[in-house]
Formats: sequence, C-alpha cells, structure tokens
Amino acid sequence: MAVDFTYDLATDIGEIRFLISDTKAEAPAFSDAELAAMLTRGGSIAGAMPKVIQALLMDRARRARTYTRVESGVDPDDATTVAALTTMLDLYTTGQLASRMVRVKSMGRGPSDPLPPGVTR
Repeated sequence: MAVDFTYDLATDIGEIRFLISDTKAEAPAFSDAELAAMLTRGGSIAGAMPKVIQALLMDRARRARTYTRVESGVDPDDATTVAALTTMLDLYTTGQLASRMVRVKSMGRGPSDPLPPGVTR
C-alpha cells in the first residue's frame, strides 16, 4: 500500500518532516494526511509538534516492550530514543517552544451581577 509522502521545506508538512527527521520516502513515519490532521488539530507547526512527537514516542515505547531476536543475538533497545523524544515533548509542551495560551480571569463584577448576601451598594 503506497503512503502519500511529500518532502518540501516550503510547506508546513515538509518542515515537520525536517524537524522529526522523517525525510525518506521509502519508509516514512507519517503519511501526509496524518501530518495534515495533526496540523489542523494543533493549529500551527508548534501546535502540531507535541502531537507528532507523542505519536513517535508511543510507537517507540510500544516497540521497546517487543523483544526481537536478531542475527547477532542482541535485542534492539529504544530506551535512548524514548528518552530523547520525552525531552522533545517537554520542550514543545512546557518548554520554550510550547504554544503560549493567554488565560483571562474575571475582570470583576458587572453592573448586573448579583451581590453576595449581606453586601449592599
């Protein structure tokens, strides 16, 4: 089954592919449609990156529990990759690359807001 794959740094999808080193059409980590969906949900590259990194992290964590014998007799170890992706996820969710949200608290009571019991104007 062919996966839709484009790598053009002039596009948001291309930039995300560059940032996660998903640049080989022969074995892409994500299809263009998957990256487009993450961009839509995230609203921007910075907003999509935590979702992309989280998906990569979950894939590596899933594979880290799967032990496969190889010809040399050594089992693959994704622990270093998982740790690096965790650091990247922190960077995009709470670090300097996190999308900033502005929260506005109440500006005070409005003229039509009822007063608490016992308080008069």
